[in-house]
Amino acid sequence: KTVYRIGTGNWSDDQWSDTSGGSPNTDFFPLAQDTAVFDESTSAGTHNMNNALSYTGAVDMSARTSALTFGLIAIQTIYGNWTFGSGITMSGTQTLIFSGRNAQVITSAGKTFSGAINIDSYGGTVELADALNIGTQTLTVINGTFDTKGYNVTAGSLSSSSSDVREIKLGASTVTLSGISPITFTTSTNLTFNAGTSSVVCTTASVSELNGGGQTFYDVSFTGTGSVVTTINQSNTFNSLSITAPASAGLRQVSLGGNQTITGTLTAAGATAIRRVMLRSNTVGTTRTLTAGTLSADDCDFRDITIAGTAAGGSPTRAGDCGGNSGVTFPAPKTVYWNLAGGNN
Repeated sequence: KTVYRIGTGNWSDDQWSDTSGGSPNTDFFPLAQDTAVFDESTSAGTHNMNNALSYTGAVDMSARTSALTFGLIAIQTIYGNWTFGSGITMSGTQTLIFSGRNAQVITSAGKTFSGAINIDSYGGTVELADALNIGTQTLTVINGTFDTKGYNVTAGSLSSSSSDVREIKLGASTVTLSGISPITFTTSTNLTFNAGTSSVVCTTASVSELNGGGQTFYDVSFTGTGSVVTTINQSNTFNSLSITAPASAGLRQVSLGGNQTITGTLTAAGATAIRRVMLRSNTVGTTRTLTAGTLSADDCDFRDITIAGTAAGGSPTRAGDCGGNSGVTFPAPKTVYWNLAGGNN
């Protein structure tokens, strides 16, 4: 059935009717197979999803154009579609779990989800009707299929680390991730990852760690400009992999926990001789092989790295040889002299 929200307060309150603007009746409390509607007849104010580990069917706020606050103050499981309206503001940081075991659609209508989202839809599919923004929260795929349909995604992290049968389809989406663990596929058993022609942009300026689970990505970039360490674990494949140089004098280190294959371009260039990038193994004396089509690595330092593929033998400008390397032609060693009365090195 389709039921309509009447007054403000908690989801569990007796504020549901079978008609828009009608009288409340407990018979019309939304069940898992129902559609709960928030429209212009719903009272303004705050409506809280408050029942811990509670559930509902579809939530349709598409007809709500005037201001209304939707509070997510307890974990909720959704068994139908989720549709925001232009007047809705969401608050609260609890998790929405999409678990319909059928086809579910998320329509954001330009709104930001304030809590995390879990896809736990055994045998089902959750797909986007427009861009999804969950701020700095985590999007976790546990069961079933998550399909962006090519729409952009903004989140703190994308996580799918288990042995459950699941699939992630990114299509041509740009996935912008701001967390210190932007990708967590550490255990990728039974994960089907379809990167499509997507671009994964990792924006944090802090120490970060990508656990790729041995998956094949398309374009991945680390755009933070701090002098920090970025770790890439497992042996993964990329179309392109790009590391942004630090914004000021310093060293952006990329620590590699496995061999990596970059079918297109590996970009690890510093910005100047004193704003550098470093590619290194996470274990001194253990070589990591980077098989790349093209290498852009001026003002880059290397330690325990082998460059293979068609990029092997390149001669990056001012490349630094920190030992244990092959496949890179370094500048000849030289002696330089400090000839300033003071200043920094």
